[in-house]
Amino acid sequence: MRQLAGLTAIAVFFHVLMEWLFFVTMPSFLTRVSAGGKALVPWVASAPLLAAALAPLLVLGLLARTLARTGPRAEKICLLLARGVPALILAATLLLMIDNFTRTVFGLGSGSLVGSGKAVPLLLWVLLAFSTWRWTGSWLNRIERSRIFQGTALTVFLISFVVSAGTALANRTAGPEPDVLPHIAGRPNILLLGSDGLNMNRTSLSGYERDTTPFLARFAQQALVFENAFPNGASTASSTTSMLTGRLPAETGVIYPPDIARGDAVYLHLPGLLRRLGYRTGQFSIRWYADSADLNLQGAFDWANSRSPAPVERTAWFDRLGQPGAYFLSLMAGRLSERLLPLFIPSAAPRMDPFKDVQASNVPAHGDDDRLRELFQFIDASGQPFFAHVHLMGTHGWKFKPRQRVYSAGKAQRQTWMVDFYDDAVADFDRSFSEVVRFLHSRGLLEGTIVILYSDHGEQFTTLDRLPLVFRFPGGAHAGRVTENVQNLDIAPTLLDALGVQAPPWLRGVSLLRGRPDPCRWIVSAKYDVDQLFFDGTFWTSVPDPPWYALRGLSVISGRTAVTLDLPTGALNTSRIDASGDACPRLDPNQVRTFLLDHLAASGYLVR
Repeated sequence: MRQLAGLTAIAVFFHVLMEWLFFVTMPSFLTRVSAGGKALVPWVASAPLLAAALAPLLVLGLLARTLARTGPRAEKICLLLARGVPALILAATLLLMIDNFTRTVFGLGSGSLVGSGKAVPLLLWVLLAFSTWRWTGSWLNRIERSRIFQGTALTVFLISFVVSAGTALANRTAGPEPDVLPHIAGRPNILLLGSDGLNMNRTSLSGYERDTTPFLARFAQQALVFENAFPNGASTASSTTSMLTGRLPAETGVIYPPDIARGDAVYLHLPGLLRRLGYRTGQFSIRWYADSADLNLQGAFDWANSRSPAPVERTAWFDRLGQPGAYFLSLMAGRLSERLLPLFIPSAAPRMDPFKDVQASNVPAHGDDDRLRELFQFIDASGQPFFAHVHLMGTHGWKFKPRQRVYSAGKAQRQTWMVDFYDDAVADFDRSFSEVVRFLHSRGLLEGTIVILYSDHGEQFTTLDRLPLVFRFPGGAHAGRVTENVQNLDIAPTLLDALGVQAPPWLRGVSLLRGRPDPCRWIVSAKYDVDQLFFDGTFWTSVPDPPWYALRGLSVISGRTAVTLDLPTGALNTSRIDASGDACPRLDPNQVRTFLLDHLAASGYLVR
């Protein structure tokens, strides 16, 4: 059994090492980790996996020793079963490596097979598992007296646990604990619903010449409407992460995937706070680009995009493993479950393809129907209160495939960002929004729900265009129109104010229920570097090179003026935008430059 334990340790580390090599040799969350930090990640991640793999061996070993008194046959069966532990680990590793290769070279993975082809990965898995099981039997005889093997296995075991223990000691005081909040019955449900890349000036709320959002216009009559709302990020990932964490993109570290949240933003965020208030939380968005678990918001959502992420609170094990190591563990677990579970449980296959949802040539449904269906199931299964974050993709460019063709009827979409097709997509969103509201009404939940409508960025990924921002409170409370400039960072503190909860200090925005906001305050947004994007075979991703990584520029809005700093060149651009605040003081570009560079330095960027 000792040799089998050594073989299991080698199998575990081989699996971790292969996964680590996959991520460290391509743009990934490890790109922004120091060289020393990268080297520690596989050792840190191996320790809990080793403990989990050796546990069944220990049980089978004790069982074999106990059953040895009844005869050699029972003991032999236990040992044969124990050989399955390293065999299954090696089979999973090999299957993952094969799947990675076929996806990268041929664009064909296990998830893309249809019909009888779906049986191929399962047969391959069975063949690999049987082959490695037989292989372990022959190798156990060879390594029984091999000092080199025993020394290697012991070294892997010791280094993994020593490094993990050292990391735990180094991170024993990683940061402040989240607030402990009381569960109070009777709080309203919360629905945070967004449409990707939706400009305010293309909606009926702003007096657009086309009646693209008739339902929203009627709904807004009993709502608090902000006519000049702006995002804090140009990408969906940066904007939604900023909105949910209450921090600016440079602070969270999320500009464009493969960026992931870092620092306190990992575990201090709006959904986690609401969970601690007793809310059941669900997210219905798009994997990779707007999925909180993929973006490393730990303990955020009980249910997210057809799966149930482990509801990890900010506990000692997470901090003490170190954020890169802990995220790497969750990433490995997710990759294994997504590749292996569908082999045995077809219904476990992911129903949404992030790339198809955002790629111009694959836009027929954008997955919005699936998102709404899953939302409705979540609400029906939830006890109150619930918090649901929904992000619909029908208005995402570059091209659009609206379900109903009115303005684009009889036309061909030969170019990107065609107005007629975009307007039809906006009208489609209005119909989806009406479907959601009517569902709430049919369940008797509308008057017990705070409904918030937002967009993540402007059409063509801008941050200087006005976005719709609408709050509808139970009973139509606070209804009216606000013309002063606001930002998506204000959503979380406004929501908490409505719940009677004091906003924690890590939220950068302000409550919009406390009088008129200052129209001249500085609103900061981040833009990603489009020249750094490439398609990796599955996703659009960035090449986060230092010193700015995926970040291209930062903008400051005050009143009707915007100043943008282009980081690679250092150039400043001042522009007039459609906003409020005619009486605001003139922005001094040099003062803006100093402010933005100080903001970057405080966020961990190396500013020269």
